[in-house]
Amino acid sequence: MPESLFAALGNDVRLNVVGLLAKGEMCLCELAPHFHQDQSVICRHLQLLERAGVVLSRRDGQRIFYRLADRRTVRLLETAMDIVEHPHRTHPNGPKGSKEDK
Repeated sequence: MPESLFAALGNDVRLNVVGLLAKGEMCLCELAPHFHQDQSVICRHLQLLERAGVVLSRRDGQRIFYRLADRRTVRLLETAMDIVEHPHRTHPNGPKGSKEDK
């Protein structure tokens, strides 16, 4: 469901986690130093992202590794950032309401 995806991505920490995981699989011990929060807090964010289908996890011994479930999530966030940073840019297929949209 789109609302669970957007709700999961509607937090700065989780957005930063997704950005880090865009570079590749990481365990909690590799992610945590990027944040000024306890590992338990980051772990809860990861669990929420996993429940929303944004990340997948796998256990290797005592460590749990996380990776993006779908690379399109990165493209979605890049598109959203482009819209925010350039709100008046025209869509490549023409402005909304143009002949091409009808």
